[in-house]
Amino acid sequence: MEFTGERYISTEQGGIRYEHLHRYFATLPFIQGKDVLDIACGEGYGSLILSKYASSVIGVDIDSECIEFAQSKYVRENIKFLKGSCDEIPVESLSIDVVVSFETIEHHDQHDEMLEEIKRILKPDGILIISSPNKDYFASIPDHYNPFHVKELNYQEIDILLNKYFKYVFINGQKLVVNSLIMPMNKKLYQSENFEFYHHDDLVFEMINPPYFFILCSDLNIEKLKQINSLYLDNEDIYEQIFKLLKSYIKLIGELRVIEQSTFNKMRNLWLKLKKALKIPEEKRIFFKK
Repeated sequence: MEFTGERYISTEQGGIRYEHLHRYFATLPFIQGKDVLDIACGEGYGSLILSKYASSVIGVDIDSECIEFAQSKYVRENIKFLKGSCDEIPVESLSIDVVVSFETIEHHDQHDEMLEEIKRILKPDGILIISSPNKDYFASIPDHYNPFHVKELNYQEIDILLNKYFKYVFINGQKLVVNSLIMPMNKKLYQSENFEFYHHDDLVFEMINPPYFFILCSDLNIEKLKQINSLYLDNEDIYEQIFKLLKSYIKLIGELRVIEQSTFNKMRNLWLKLKKALKIPEEKRIFFKK
């Protein structure tokens, strides 16, 4: 599939990859052996991650191309992909343990209709895990505009909205941070192994005005929903990606300068021919300056 900016696809690298994959991995403690719905599943990479831990996964998306792609690429016995919308989910009532909805709610303005549908399909002890961009954060970026977003929400707005439908709402923030990794040479470390954690000057992390919210909702006051301290590590070298991007920009700037000089020379030659053809007197000549 081609990346258009509307949906993340698994071929994209860099920060967007970390953000999207981290959300799915952060759900794993809550989906073990559960029946899960991945609403707005896109091309299906996240549903595949969930399927390795959940009892069953249903991926739903409004886009036919996404569903056809997912059905052909992500084939497992416990996954199925269906076409449907957030306000009309093709799933039976009270049949889902966990609904996962990442970067979906900002793409439409049918927020109440979406949450009513989610409540319909969730079991009484079910959980909604939802992420959303923070409107206040992105509003602070000059000239920021996302043509695919219809109605973004800030902290207060999403808190009020979700509390209309769930007794307990636990809002976490998500943002990219810089990390440095030290580990033994020629050894593989697995997720179950512990890492020591350090922070400069013994300061604490504060999640103030993050780019994204990662929210857990339920009608049961489940203790483990209250707090998530989660860090995603990737084997990809983000700095290598940044340097490649910078090199491509530098190359593009050089090409644009060549084009600019070439265009200038053509315009100057045309002007000289025009002067000669019109026999413009010296005192009335218009000097063409770069």
